[in-house]
Amino acid sequence: MAATNPTADDTTASIATVSSTSARLLYYELESQGAATVADLSDAMDYEPDRVSSLLDTLAAQGLVSESDGRYLA
Repeated sequence: MAATNPTADDTTASIATVSSTSARLLYYELESQGAATVADLSDAMDYEPDRVSSLLDTLAAQGLVSESDGRYLA
């Protein structure tokens, strides 16, 4: 029988579940910056702002990022 971890929460958000390489890279950039705007991330990643917004929406829908006053946090 396989060992299980009774404290593990299967509903916990994980970047490992994100299939988009671009979204994962954006997440890691955001994590390293601490908090950033779409413009900050667009400049850092050399992505169009619309693409950054779309990727952030994807990450937010999975519970991986949050937004407050236009700044995103990982």
